[in-house]
Amino acid sequence: MVVVAVVVAAVALGWLLRSTAPTRPASISLDVRGATTTTVASGSSVTGSASPVVTAPLHQADQGVPLGKAMPGFDDTITSLTWLGQGVDILRWRPSQPAPETVVSFDPGDSGRNRGLDASGGWLVDIRGESVVVLPVAEGPEELGGERIVGEGRSALWHDARPGRLAWLACPTDGATATFQTVDVTGDPVEPETLQLVDVACHDVGVWLGRWGDWGLLLHTSEGSGAQVLLDADGTEVARGRLSPDGEWFAGAGPEGTTIWTEGPHQASASSFLLSPDGGEHMPVPGLAEGEVLQAALASPDGLLLALVPDLAVRHGSVVRIVDAADGSVVAEIAEPSSLVDRMVWSSDSQFLAYQRWPDTESNRAGVPQDAELVLFDTEAGVGVAFPLPGYTVALRSDAG
Repeated sequence: MVVVAVVVAAVALGWLLRSTAPTRPASISLDVRGATTTTVASGSSVTGSASPVVTAPLHQADQGVPLGKAMPGFDDTITSLTWLGQGVDILRWRPSQPAPETVVSFDPGDSGRNRGLDASGGWLVDIRGESVVVLPVAEGPEELGGERIVGEGRSALWHDARPGRLAWLACPTDGATATFQTVDVTGDPVEPETLQLVDVACHDVGVWLGRWGDWGLLLHTSEGSGAQVLLDADGTEVARGRLSPDGEWFAGAGPEGTTIWTEGPHQASASSFLLSPDGGEHMPVPGLAEGEVLQAALASPDGLLLALVPDLAVRHGSVVRIVDAADGSVVAEIAEPSSLVDRMVWSSDSQFLAYQRWPDTESNRAGVPQDAELVLFDTEAGVGVAFPLPGYTVALRSDAG
């Protein structure tokens, strides 16, 4: 089991959805066909909000203690792309080690972009010009295996749960619509497969991939004032939108193929909802109280738990809430009054939640955050441990393999 951290562009916030469907209430602007909305009566609470809040204790890890000993039962290996001040390194942290080791250091002046690790931490993708290059990550420090070009494209990303599964957008030179292609880099031979055609001419507008999982694909374009497209796992368009101060933005993947959205994040009337896989129904988010909105959400690999980061509507601090995905009952709530929580990932066995936190200061908000820590929380024991990190890592992912 491996927990992986990958560096990706922060594109979800600010890309908002519009509405043209006459069957939707005026307060909801998501453009879907035949959608229905599950509502909550005025003055009542959403599912699970009446549960007693369990305030979870956090402890600082003792210096020199191996990861697995500081958090008993945690046997994942953590692999990350981490900014260390001068460039990005691949770090690996095994349960037997008190601190991560450097596997690869990159020259900050090299030409690589859109770089990221797959769900297993064993493969790296790099976009060089129009070439999509993959490289196996070696076990030894400062080494990468033999690289190979698997396709041509401008934007590439890994599946959020399936190790070795890579996708990219291929843009034909004749201005035709973009082709969404995928490949299993662990296969032999490695043969790209076309999943679907994306209805955008990618040489006329900027197009890039946002997120990809069993729940579907999030695609971004710069068409018009900016658009965001949600496709299901079969490539059928579920929703399409444009940049709007009172629209919706993607908050995370929910259980059983659902996605979670926040409507009007900059409005006093902001709200969050669960969108069914076909886009046909809006439902309350389990464990989210009336009037609360989400900054981020992530379902566990087994689909039984849901990690939520509500917007506190205050200047400083964060809260991480873990709830039962079925009834919304609160498993634990972790208060972070002086820290910001910006990434989350579940362990492969769904027992541990990991996230990165860093001090909520003006200097950290203005630049690359300093003094970041990794928090591991055991949902069965109800305790958490914080570990110092050597640099800043963004976008945590879990290995389902």
